[in-house]
Amino acid sequence: TVWILAVVVVDVIVMAIAVGIGYALISGAPIQIEDGTVVEIRLRGPLDELPQENVLAQLLGVDSLSLWEMGKVLQYAARDERVAGVYLEIHPLLLSWAQIEELRDYMKEFRQSEKPLHVFLALDMVRDPELYLAAAADSITLNPDAGLLVNGLLAEVTFYKKTMEKLGIKPEFIQFKEYKSAESYSRESMTPEIRGMYESILEDIEGRLVSVVAQDRNVSEESIREVLQGGVSSGTRAVEKNLIDGLGYENEVLERFPTRESEKYRGITASSYLSVAKAEFQTRSEHKVALVGGLGTITSGDSDPFSETMGGMTLASNLRKIRENEDLEGVIFRVDSPGGSAVGSDMIWKEVALLEEADKPVVVAMSGVAGSGGYYIS
Repeated sequence: TVWILAVVVVDVIVMAIAVGIGYALISGAPIQIEDGTVVEIRLRGPLDELPQENVLAQLLGVDSLSLWEMGKVLQYAARDERVAGVYLEIHPLLLSWAQIEELRDYMKEFRQSEKPLHVFLALDMVRDPELYLAAAADSITLNPDAGLLVNGLLAEVTFYKKTMEKLGIKPEFIQFKEYKSAESYSRESMTPEIRGMYESILEDIEGRLVSVVAQDRNVSEESIREVLQGGVSSGTRAVEKNLIDGLGYENEVLERFPTRESEKYRGITASSYLSVAKAEFQTRSEHKVALVGGLGTITSGDSDPFSETMGGMTLASNLRKIRENEDLEGVIFRVDSPGGSAVGSDMIWKEVALLEEADKPVVVAMSGVAGSGGYYIS
């Protein structure tokens, strides 16, 4: 057993060294930002709320940025005289509507610098979330072979009552009020309360989607509703409806950015730009505030660094250290959690209350969901 553990430890150390050497080789020469540089942002899949704290996770995600860091990139680029504009390439997204809203705010803030922000939609079918995000840009270009699957929002619940009956299983659950559960194992359809809840949420988000895209693209809400009713739209029809500006390719989008005569296009990835710009533009103040993530399912024990699990013991301990640290004057608490353990939630809630009593204000910024225990700790 000792030899096996020793071999495992050595393997982990060798892997860490190899990843570090690989990162050093990839990094190459020091990065320089020249006049007329375009910052290139490529979004695909999910997006972490905050920067990774785990060292191994940082090494494995060399070129990935969190939502917080994406905001910094756009804020710094707006103030940086060397930056000519931002190129945003959108692939299929797995973002919450709250994350998309926040990215849109950063994009709008950048555009106030009067620098161009052009979007290229690099996906086969553009869905509602991708269009909603892209609408905040100066221009939107779609590949000629792509289309739009902008057809409104829906929510689905799967019911297993008949399956349980066929298997001879009688489910027994504790019910926490009518809005807590869809009763998937004991019913064949939604309760009026659950159906009403989903309808309220969907109508709210879809209503905002329609009104905001209509305003951004300078079209009527009726026109957007027609697209939703139609379901699938071709790229040509999307241009006719003014949902996008044109059909084209990546190189054609890059050619829109201003460059001086006899100079070629200069691009820099968002992560490379941030590594240089943060030393020049990050805010320095004598007042220090802690940024804390309350992310994932809440448990009563320790947080898991490799998954979004919020351990009550871990987070309570971190908040206690902040309360005892005289250099920290408050907390920004980023919450994205469906809830979980009542005990873990109560541990965190108590430390938030003690911070307030110690005259260290806690400001909560909710992301995709602050449900149950996630709302309780907020």
